[in-house]
Amino acid sequence: MIQKGSFLVFKTCSVRKLLLLFFVCQQLSFLSQPSPPLLQWVKTNEHLKLKKCIDTLEFGIKKSHDSKDFELTSKYLQKQSHLFLTRLKNFEKCMFYIEQIKDLSEESGNTEYMIDYYNQLGVTYYHEQLNMKKSFDYFKKALDLSKDLKIEKNISRTLSNYGLAYLQKENFPVALDYFRRAIASYKNEYKKEGTIEFYSNMGVAYIYAQKNDSASYYLTKALELAKETPGLEDDAERLMYLGVFNQEIGNNDEALNYLLKGNKLINKLVSFSSKILVCQGLADAYSSKNDYKLAHDFRMKEIVYRDSLREISLQESALAYQFKDELRLEKEKTDKIKLYAIILSLIIMVFVIAIWFYINRVKTAKKNTEIKLQNEQLEKEKAQLELENNERQMASKSMFLLEKDNLIHNISDKLRATLPKLDGESYTVVNGLISELNFSLNNKRWDEFEMRFNKVHPNFIRNLEKKHPKLSNNERKLCSFLLMNMSSKDISTITGQTVHSINIARSRLRNKLNLVHSGEELGSYLLKFSDK
Repeated sequence: MIQKGSFLVFKTCSVRKLLLLFFVCQQLSFLSQPSPPLLQWVKTNEHLKLKKCIDTLEFGIKKSHDSKDFELTSKYLQKQSHLFLTRLKNFEKCMFYIEQIKDLSEESGNTEYMIDYYNQLGVTYYHEQLNMKKSFDYFKKALDLSKDLKIEKNISRTLSNYGLAYLQKENFPVALDYFRRAIASYKNEYKKEGTIEFYSNMGVAYIYAQKNDSASYYLTKALELAKETPGLEDDAERLMYLGVFNQEIGNNDEALNYLLKGNKLINKLVSFSSKILVCQGLADAYSSKNDYKLAHDFRMKEIVYRDSLREISLQESALAYQFKDELRLEKEKTDKIKLYAIILSLIIMVFVIAIWFYINRVKTAKKNTEIKLQNEQLEKEKAQLELENNERQMASKSMFLLEKDNLIHNISDKLRATLPKLDGESYTVVNGLISELNFSLNNKRWDEFEMRFNKVHPNFIRNLEKKHPKLSNNERKLCSFLLMNMSSKDISTITGQTVHSINIARSRLRNKLNLVHSGEELGSYLLKFSDK
């Protein structure tokens, strides 16, 4: 496979678009055999479903490793590291997968995988511009090992990587020399023309060298090879390259021809950046021909693709942040584990002491809670007993008053019976005595009851009047009797009214308190006002 890193932005303004195009289209391609289906799927979907591609590759790495298909595992690891390097700019995660290639070589005992390991390291260092000397050192190790093992496919791959690294350094003659040697090595192994990528790389190198005829020849050669491949993705990309290149060097008619052909296959282009360049090129071409309607149509398509690219870029930025955050959390977790290992004995000792104190504290707290609950229960029972006792005393007193009233009533009746037999001063005295007895009979009975009731339930009448200010005196009296859970018969005895009258009064009271449809008992409802 060819590892292709990012190109420097070329100083010549006229080829800026094409160089950008090559930058965004960097990807892995396998030379020894057709790419596995999973890698073909990832290539097609990585621009739209990057997270899913990463997860799928992770699954493929595990599955191929478990089945001992180490060659496939190596390819998946290389692609995974490449995604983290170029798409998510996550150097740590990229190196994590590269190191697994080295582990794979040790596990399988096959040193050929070390060639993959060295190539990936070389590409990573020149892509990130970390250390170009290290990059060339790793390429040299890969090339020397490929020659020792006499594996031509890896020789051509490494030579191509050398060429791309020198191209990035703008050393065009050396880059072209390595590309030519890569093509020769490939022909020696496979007895056929080099890959599409080789000729595309040659075309780009000649663009850098500002040799347009040679650039056009190799880009056209790449297109011819692309047409021999089963799919249409390579055709679309090469048509686009040629279209943009010709437009930049002033061959507008040829550019329009290539771009129109590329536009027919635009859905085969895997990146939105490629689609943007096609639409942008066509918009510029038609604008130069004064066909502003078509120019506008392609400009609008370009805007749509730019919006899609912007959305995908934001998603990738969020994904990159997610992976970096996961890496940070993992590192923090590792650091914590180390710290915990150092202070483990101290933690155990402190824990044991804390447990001892905790158990004692819990026992004490539990005991205190039990005592508190017992005291609260006793207080409640005491208060309830006092309430019941007061209510019994109040009821007894009410009955006493009733008996007294009955006695007064009997005396009053007897005195009234003697009135016809009396005259003069005697009549006046007895009649006055009857009036005083009747006055005592009608008023003091409720006053006495109300005084005792307010001692037992001091806030009841006030709370009841606040909620129901329109209650009459008799209705408030009835509420007081009902609060004490007295029956209609008991209330009838105390008030001197019939049981039937009391029941009617209770029914009217329920209606006045809006309890007709609620189903709530009068006594339960009235208890709410006693506790406030």
